[in-house]
Amino acid sequence: MRTLTPSEIKRLEENRCHAEDWQKITVGENFSADRLYDVQFIGECSIGSNSDTVTTDMGYELPTGIRHARIINSTIGDNTLVENVSAFICNADIGDNCIVNNVSVIQTTEGTTFGQGNTISVMNEAGEGNVVLYSGLTSQIAALTVLPPCLGEQYDDADATIEARRQAKDAVRRMVMEEVMSRMPKRTLIEDNVRITDTIEITNSWITQWTEVRGAQRISETTLWSRRDNSVFVGAGAIIDGCIVTLGSSVSNNAIAKNCFIGENSTLTDGFSATDSLFFANSYMANGEACAAFCGPFSVSHHKSTLLIGGMYSFYNAGSATNFSNHAYKMGPIHYGIMERGAKTASGAHILWPAHIGAFTMCMGKIATHPDTSSLPFSYIIGDGTDTYIVPARNIATVGTYRDTAKWPRRDMRPQGSRRSMVDTEWLNPSTMTKVVEAKVTLEALRDQKGAREVYQTADGSLIKRSALEKGISLYTLAIKLYLNRHLKSADEEADYNTSFDDTTASQTFGRPLSRGASLFADLGGMQISNASVMRIVDAITSGNIDTTEDLMAEICRYYDGGSLDTDIDRKLALRIADAIYGWNSMDADDRRRLIDSCHEARREWYDMVRRDAEREYELGDVDDATLNGFLAKLEEEEPAS
Repeated sequence: MRTLTPSEIKRLEENRCHAEDWQKITVGENFSADRLYDVQFIGECSIGSNSDTVTTDMGYELPTGIRHARIINSTIGDNTLVENVSAFICNADIGDNCIVNNVSVIQTTEGTTFGQGNTISVMNEAGEGNVVLYSGLTSQIAALTVLPPCLGEQYDDADATIEARRQAKDAVRRMVMEEVMSRMPKRTLIEDNVRITDTIEITNSWITQWTEVRGAQRISETTLWSRRDNSVFVGAGAIIDGCIVTLGSSVSNNAIAKNCFIGENSTLTDGFSATDSLFFANSYMANGEACAAFCGPFSVSHHKSTLLIGGMYSFYNAGSATNFSNHAYKMGPIHYGIMERGAKTASGAHILWPAHIGAFTMCMGKIATHPDTSSLPFSYIIGDGTDTYIVPARNIATVGTYRDTAKWPRRDMRPQGSRRSMVDTEWLNPSTMTKVVEAKVTLEALRDQKGAREVYQTADGSLIKRSALEKGISLYTLAIKLYLNRHLKSADEEADYNTSFDDTTASQTFGRPLSRGASLFADLGGMQISNASVMRIVDAITSGNIDTTEDLMAEICRYYDGGSLDTDIDRKLALRIADAIYGWNSMDADDRRRLIDSCHEARREWYDMVRRDAEREYELGDVDDATLNGFLAKLEEEEPAS
């Protein structure tokens, strides 16, 4: 960089440019004074080369330079266009090949953190803060620090691992803050190849390469973290305060986000309002509201009057006017709950926290009895504000479940290099299947212990009709056979297969009765992992073997999709289930083959049930001929041969 020549200063003044002191202005070697018009400089400013052009989104070539702007103690990079700044650019660094057009204010004020290190309370709205925001946050790291079974705030007093978990949680916070402090810029930074147009205010923000901001109202104390192949977009009317927005995500159309993480191709749009919430991996939020919500992979809310508050969601779809209540009376918003993966709410559903809703469950009506149906997955839950009825397993063989489980792998919009959160889309997975087994055992015990009656009552007071209970046992048996069909190979091949885990702790835990198997596996922010593996991670943190966030994510990745430590979990679990329910280990080869054949037949039965469900919807007049025939044709292509 160099100071201006006298001829350049003269030319600038002819172009209505002014400076407190021209000697404080430095420029690049290929600087052209002709490219500046009506610019006021205050303090020390630096301008790069400006002899080239930049290309707009519409494909127009525009000459770089600065026009109609006030620049205060700031730097402008090479071949960048800055024009029509109505107030000022103050204490900011703008990179190369950028367009900054029609903005009011870009500035840095004292004490900025760019949203990095911002601690928020997720799920427990009245909590002291359990998630630290930073650019590298993933659904697994967030879940690890939020969930009570992992490092969350509530523990069983009898749990001998409490102190280790608390130490690990403190260590994770320290790791995050160390990373934040080592990488954070000193003032507002707009990196290379950024486009900012028609925007009112950018304050204390870090905007990385290839980001586009068009028509935003305000971006403050925020980091927008992009890659060239997966850039962030902030659109018309957006207000973003204290947030991290990363990798392909967008906030637009008058959406408002305060103290949120919005990551990995997630979308907030159409007036959606979010506070103290997390959105991961293809989540889509429009029109409604979220507060203290953990929205894991593929969480979706499209409708107005829908409030997601104080809950954990993943693979979730909110019906219109869905509401959750976390504020019972005078003690404040202290309650929270979990909707396990694949759970849904019907239009007008209202759930009073605390509650724990099992995987792939449909919730309807006002559910006010705080049920725990985590061990009754795939159910319908129907509340009337007083009583809660459960229809167990009803959702196993429906068109909705079939379509949902088929669409998630196709709808992962994240480029391969940007998939930081680990997402398992398989619906019959270890955590779900251990609960399916537990559900079957629970329903059979309820029937055997209570005898024949019209309505059965569960431990939490929920009601199950006799016909629904019997059908539930049948459907859970079907799901078990579907799982065995996928993972049992042949009678001979499985005979001597080692079903133990690699370490003693995991093996002992895995050896517990499968009727109590729901605690063996965790759905950690969309990733399947054994709880023994979670404790291995906790131990590695507390022992100091993991002391950076990258080390932590690398360790979590080792367990993804089986990984190098939890090798072949599904196959081992299938064999354990086959032995616990059907006596696999005591069977001869012929009996094993007959069981495997019956599992093949169960798959065909499942397709038949899905087909009948589609035809039933057609008979109700809800779909036309073309839609039904198209669905049935697709189903026939996938159905196994007889």
